[in-house]
Amino acid sequence: MTTEVSVESEIRHLRATVTALRDELERQQIAADARLHQALAAVTAEKHQLEMTTRALREELERIQLAGEEFLMQSMSIANDENRQLQLTVEALREELERLRLSGDERFERALTDANQEKQHLRRTLQALREHVEHRRAGHP
Repeated sequence: MTTEVSVESEIRHLRATVTALRDELERQQIAADARLHQALAAVTAEKHQLEMTTRALREELERIQLAGEEFLMQSMSIANDENRQLQLTVEALREELERLRLSGDERFERALTDANQEKQHLRRTLQALREHVEHRRAGHP
């Protein structure tokens, strides 16, 4: 009987050990599940934060690109306006230069004509004086 009692005691002890090990295994699984759930929650929160950051950076990049494109368009418009103004200024200066050149040419032509007329008048006067001197020498008062 003592062997029977001792076997029964050992079986009870083994059953209690198995129960304790099952309980511990269950607690460990519950703890592991809790850690897994916490890790999953942390990863999900980090993923959400990264998605929000990515979205914010994309929006900022789009705003910067739009601002850059707008600045480029304004700069191009200003440059085109300046080019048009410069072309108009160049054209006006060319026209003024041409007008001054023509005016200078006209003044030169007029001065040349006046000088030629003066020269002809002086030649006629000189001729008249020569004829007068010749006429006096010839004895005609």
